Amino acid sequence: MDRFNMLVVGRDYDKEMQLCRMEGLGEEELRTKGYTADQLHQIYRTKKDNLDLRIVDNPNFSAFMMRELRKGLAIGHDLSKYAISMDWMQVHEIRKGLESGVDVSIYDKPEFTAAHMEELRKGLEAGVDVTIYKKLTYNWFQMKEIRLGLESGVDVSKYATPKYTARVMRVVRKGLEIGLDMTGYAESHYTGDVMEMIFQGLQEDLDVSEFAKAGYDGEQLYAILKAKERGVEVSPYIRKDFSCEQIQQIRKGLETHVDPSIYAKEDFNCFQMREIRVGLEERLDVSVYARPELYWQQMVELRIGLEKGVDVKKWAHPSFSPADIRKGVLEAEESGDSGTSDDFTEAQTQEIILGLEAGIDVNVYAKPEYTATQMHNMRLELMAEAGISE
Repeated sequence: MDRFNMLVVGRDYDKEMQLCRMEGLGEEELRTKGYTADQLHQIYRTKKDNLDLRIVDNPNFSAFMMRELRKGLAIGHDLSKYAISMDWMQVHEIRKGLESGVDVSIYDKPEFTAAHMEELRKGLEAGVDVTIYKKLTYNWFQMKEIRLGLESGVDVSKYATPKYTARVMRVVRKGLEIGLDMTGYAESHYTGDVMEMIFQGLQEDLDVSEFAKAGYDGEQLYAILKAKERGVEVSPYIRKDFSCEQIQQIRKGLETHVDPSIYAKEDFNCFQMREIRVGLEERLDVSVYARPELYWQQMVELRIGLEKGVDVKKWAHPSFSPADIRKGVLEAEESGDSGTSDDFTEAQTQEIILGLEAGIDVNVYAKPEYTATQMHNMRLELMAEAGISE
C-alpha cells in the first residue's frame, strides 16, 4: 500500500543541518529542539519549497508526519489539525483523498484506522456508494470486499454483513462476478477456506460439498479436490481425521497404482505413509517396516536397505535408531552378507514373470545384481519400446 512508502532513514545529520543553514535556518535553534536527521530533512524541504514552515516545525511530529504536512501544504492544504488526534498514516490517507479531489470529510475521523480510510478513499475515487460499508463494525478487509463488489457491479447486499468474514465475503463476491451464487454455502456457516475449495471445485465442475458437509476442513478439501482434478477417487480410503498431507499420500499411491489401503490407516502419520507408499511403488516387501511403532526415519533406513537387497528384518524394531539401521545395512553390504544369492527375491521374480507375460525379452534384466526396482524400470522401458502398455 502506498501509505507504507516509508522515508529513507539513516540520513547524515551534519549534511541535513548544512542544508538547513543554506536555507537561512538557525542551527542552534534546530539543535535545541532536538531534531533527528530525518526531521531536519523535512524542515529543509519545507523551507526550500517556500511553504509555511510553522506548520511543520514541531519536534513532537515524527519525520513521517512532517512529510505528510509538507506535502499537504504543497497542494494548498493545512493538515496540522489532523496531526493532533491522528497518526501519520491516517493523515496520509486524508492527503491522498485531497489530491484526488474526493470529499475527505466522509472519512476524516480518528476512529477510522488508516486502512479503513484507504478503503473509503478508494471507494470515493471509484464513485461507489461508500455509505454501504462506512461502518466500524467492518474491519478493513471486509470493507475491501464490499468496495470491490460495488466496483464490479454485483449485489453486495448478498454478503455485506459483519457476520461474514472477509474471506467468506471474497468467495461470495467472486461467485457473483461469474454468475455463481455462493450465499447458500455462506449461510451454512462454512469457513472461508472451505468455501474457497467448494468454489474452486464448482468452477471445474467438481463437487466437494459432500465432504464439506461431513466436516472436512479447507486443507483436507484441497487435497480431495486435487485428487478429483487428477481423476483419482480417494473417498474409499480417507477419513475425517486424516490430514491434508495424509490424503495426498493416498492420492499419490492411487496415481502410481499401488494399494493405499495398506497404509491408509489412522495409526500412520503422513511421513510413515510416504515411506510405505514409496516402498510399494518400488515393489518392496513393506510388511517388514509398515508398523506404526516405527518412526518414519527408521522406515527410511529399512526401505533403503530393502532396495539394496539386504535382509533388514532383524533391524525392524523400535529399539534400533535410524543410525543403527544405516550402520547395519552398510556392514551387511560390505561383508557381502546381504541375504541375496544367485536366487531371485520374490519382488525380482515378480518382475520377471510380468515381463514374460508381456512377451518381452526378460534376459535383459533377469539378473540377480539388479534390484527389483531396477528390473521394474527396465521392464517398463522394454514394454514401451515394444508398444505394450502395462
